[in-house]
Amino acid sequence: MDFQALQSTLTEVCKGTSLKRGVSFDQRYELEVEIGKGAYGTVWRCHRRFDSMRRPYGVKIINKKKAGAKGLKWVMGEVETMSLLIHPNIVRLEETFQDEENLWIVMEYMPGGELRSAVLRDGIFSEAQARRITTQLLLALEFIHQNGIVHRDMKPENCLLSEGDLVCKISDFGFSVLVGSDQCLMSFCGTTVFMAPEIFGDTSYGKPVDMWAIGVMVYFMVTGTYPFTGRSHRELTDAICGGRCNLKSGRIAEGSASLRDFISMLLVVDPNRRLSAREALKHPWIKLGMNMGNSIRDETELKRHGLRPRSIFRAAIIALMAAHRLCYLRYCRMLENNFCSAFTILRNFRFAVSGAYEPPCPTLDCSGVFAKHPRGVRFLLPMLEVSRTIEALDLSSNNIDNLTLFQQLAKTVGQHPTLVSLNLSFNPIPLLAGRGLLRLARSPQSKLLHLGLDGTLLPSETIAQISAALKEKAVVSSAAAFTPQLTPATRSLEISTSLSRNNLSVSSPRQRFGVLHSPFTRQPVRKTTEPRLPPLSNTKRRAGK
Repeated sequence: MDFQALQSTLTEVCKGTSLKRGVSFDQRYELEVEIGKGAYGTVWRCHRRFDSMRRPYGVKIINKKKAGAKGLKWVMGEVETMSLLIHPNIVRLEETFQDEENLWIVMEYMPGGELRSAVLRDGIFSEAQARRITTQLLLALEFIHQNGIVHRDMKPENCLLSEGDLVCKISDFGFSVLVGSDQCLMSFCGTTVFMAPEIFGDTSYGKPVDMWAIGVMVYFMVTGTYPFTGRSHRELTDAICGGRCNLKSGRIAEGSASLRDFISMLLVVDPNRRLSAREALKHPWIKLGMNMGNSIRDETELKRHGLRPRSIFRAAIIALMAAHRLCYLRYCRMLENNFCSAFTILRNFRFAVSGAYEPPCPTLDCSGVFAKHPRGVRFLLPMLEVSRTIEALDLSSNNIDNLTLFQQLAKTVGQHPTLVSLNLSFNPIPLLAGRGLLRLARSPQSKLLHLGLDGTLLPSETIAQISAALKEKAVVSSAAAFTPQLTPATRSLEISTSLSRNNLSVSSPRQRFGVLHSPFTRQPVRKTTEPRLPPLSNTKRRAGK
């Protein structure tokens, strides 16, 4: 793949950046300190010039001569993969640059460093800490596998932590490859201690190799050692291919039975029996972290490892954040399964986590938003039901033609406490839906006063009836707004007095509330029968005469 073509593709993918031809890395960024070295170059921390916040970024500087043609191919494959994978637990690609000597790959900066370094620096993790990090890695792997990609080099060195070790993200996609849903890989690659048995054999392999590596990583986080060892490379590979992992002795035996069961279901020699990322997220050991009722057990475990109350409180906050994130990602997965993940308005974090939704503006404009997938309106209705501030909803030009969906919409709008305007213009509304809309317009419980039906398939008679019903309701609403609240005795006295004075009969609700004349018809002026007095004469003129 040509690097120029890849760079132009990244310009479209990486929104928020302003990559331009002819702009060099030095013109946009300033290097700060070297933080690592690789086979083909170095890794630096940097920041953007003219950025008052001095937000840090990481940049890989790849020397083209050292990398050679084969190395550049791997690097460009990694960049291409990262540009396709946008996920909260995958290191984000920012920009790419090149000159005659180097390639510059600017990425998200993770100040916590590698997961392996954190284990060696701070000691082994508690089950609560390991569970939190494993959950995030599984969420990222599920996303990667859904996109038909195998990482092939999952290990603690390729998992980076944020400040305070709150968030873990996968990096280094140099060995990753697109395989779709098939197990068709044959090449030998990866780090031996994390490699699955099928990689050493003659058969093809696929996504399950990443799940085997997750099992090894969990074992490493809670024990500080690896489940498979050997005095030589041959002994190590034999132990891996034989699946000889002792979970009943040593430090791993001190862990919970659920933890050992989780590891054993990942370190299965047969890849067809190994847990997938989605299945692993449903395992009891992972779900235990999502159940806040077990926070006391986690707290006891943290105390056993000598952590201070402040750390215990932070762990509880982290568990809550992880639960919210998992809930949100499950909600997004549900939208994706219904082909509605592209609708930004539906991916509302607050609604997914707490069930509450209040838009920033009382007018919710969804005109044309669901034109390609009208079924997305069905997921908007629950958000509309819980809102108490929406006054106007625009659903015009959304190709809504489903009768059941219109019935659900009419029910939701009819029960909404604040919605007064609904625009359904330029939708192929079925004829039978007209009756439901007419009932909605006539319903005394509904607050709806305006209904846009331009460019629909409804008959003109039906639209006229709906318009007349809404006008009637608007008159009653405005009259009630300006009429003082009266007791039943006072209201009956006022009506009887009005009847006796004007000699009229009360036959409509408007008259009962003091609106005696319709604003759409002119009433004849009643002639009075009072006698007229003669004009006054000028007394001064008479005296002069």
